Amino acid sequence: MSNKKQYTIDITEAKAVKLFDEKYGRDLASRFLKLQEEFIEFKEALEEFMNNPTPENLAHLKDEKSDLHTVDIHISNMLGLCSEQMLDMAIDKVKGREKDPGYKRYPKIK
Repeated sequence: MSNKKQYTIDITEAKAVKLFDEKYGRDLASRFLKLQEEFIEFKEALEEFMNNPTPENLAHLKDEKSDLHTVDIHISNMLGLCSEQMLDMAIDKVKGREKDPGYKRYPKIK
């Protein structure tokens, strides 16, 4: 019997992935370009909020973060991961690096 945790996709996450599959397809390169675009928009909204922290700028920042997050969820799903699994992987890496700073540090491709 395996001790490996079984992950299932959350219903809301599954709905989002289905919508994105239908609207944008599952081309990883295309979705990565969209992720870059959303990151730039999030960065611009963050700078705007940091310079002028109004409720409107906070709403804009949250909206851009939502866009960034949903594209990331779509890409993660394309790689066979769900949000819970990604969080567990990140926690594992942080804890692993407390004991071994080289834990899960992969060599850079030249």
